[in-house]
This record gives sequence, structure tokens and C-alpha cells, in this order.
Amino acid sequence: PVQAELGTRWAFGDYTISEEHAATAAVETLVASLAGFFDLPDDGRPITVACAEGDDHSLPGRMISALLLFEGWRATFLGPTVPADDLETYLGDAQPDAVVLTCGLVTNLAGARASVRAAHNAAVPVLAGGRGFGADDRLARAVGADAWSTDPQQIGPILQSWEPDIAVSEAAAATPSPDFEQISSRRLQILAGAADRISAAAGPEVVALLSRRRWDDLSHAFDALTAALTVRDPGVLGGFAGWQRDWMSPR
Repeated sequence: PVQAELGTRWAFGDYTISEEHAATAAVETLVASLAGFFDLPDDGRPITVACAEGDDHSLPGRMISALLLFEGWRATFLGPTVPADDLETYLGDAQPDAVVLTCGLVTNLAGARASVRAAHNAAVPVLAGGRGFGADDRLARAVGADAWSTDPQQIGPILQSWEPDIAVSEAAAATPSPDFEQISSRRLQILAGAADRISAAAGPEVVALLSRRRWDDLSHAFDALTAALTVRDPGVLGGFAGWQRDWMSPR
């Protein structure tokens, strides 16, 4: 509830980014402090909790890790934006029973797909969750996840009862659009071209505003495009555009 309120205040311009970050950091410090009271049980099953590649929203993963520790799992939290190749190496050495993968934004779905593939390459199944996957399991399945949940308290029961089949999950993953590789490889060129077109069409105030934002909005829009191409769902890009419109309007 605290984070939802912070997000609302940021979206409507009542909080600056710095104010939102300070409050979120306070919540994360509290969660980490509470988790520090739980010992890793010697007989607990090992679970790795990680954020999708490119996702720097660490609080959901830290909360899940704390809850799993409280429930008696040997949970290890790897933190935000873990590179997929590094994740694969880590999992190959650690061999946990599962990875709980969080994804906070649809813009990180391509990274989520890379993370799931890395876990599967290390023969480790993946339970996915987070708002980046939407309100049902469709997008989680599209990136190859073996299970999905929106309720943190259901993660333990799922891990206790599931019978994942990595080969079946990989076969069910969406095949990226044929345009994905070509567009992804031209990221800088496409962003620069978009910036030039905006600069040519917009007034000096808009150009100055975009300069202050360091083109972050364009970059996020590009990530939403590659996410839509990853899961072959144009609605991912449309939904992101609507979200950006809604929070930009008050500004």
C-alpha cells in the first residue's frame, strides 16, 4: 500500500523522483532489516530470487526473499538487473530448486525472457511474478516461465507442489517476431533518428524538456517495442503508451 501511494503521488506530480526514491529506500531498508532476523535454515530447500535482466526495481524481490526466509526456505536474493549470462553461471554452480523471477515493468519483458532462458539452460525452473507480466499468466508463459503468481503467499505452496517441465515451458514460449533482432541491433540508430525528428517538429521548450530527461522516455518506449516483439503482442506497446500518456498528462 505504501508503494502504491508513492507511485500515485509520483504519477500525478506530487512527488519528485528524489522524494519517491527516498521513501522507497526507507521501505527497502526496513524489509532488509526484518529479513536479517531470519536465519538460513540448514534443512531448508534452496531458492534463488532475482530481478529480470534490466529490471532495477529490487524491492519486490527483496520482499519475496524475506517472506521465503520467514517460511523456512534457504532464499538467496541476487538483487536488481542481473545479467542473464551471469545468472546462468551462478545457477549452474548453486543449483537451487527454483528461481523466483520478478519483473516490474513490461519494458523488461525481453530481459525476463533472457533470464528465463538462462535459468533453463542451467536446468533450473522459474516461477515468475510482478506487474510487468500483467494480470494473468499469459505474458509469463510467453517468456517461458514454468509458473506464475501475483500473490506472494502462494509462492511457497506452488514451489512445494509443482512439477515443472522445463522442455515443455520452453516449447510454449513465444517465438520473437522476425523483426526483433534487426530492430534490437539498431537501437542507438533508431533512438537518435526519433530524437532528431522530435527536435525538428517540436518547439524549443519541448526540446529542452527532452534534453533534461536525457531521452529516457524514448528509450523506455523502445524497450516496450522490443518487449511487444518478444512476446508477439502489440497490446504490450499500446498499454505502455497509454500508461505514459496518463502520467505525462499532469505534467
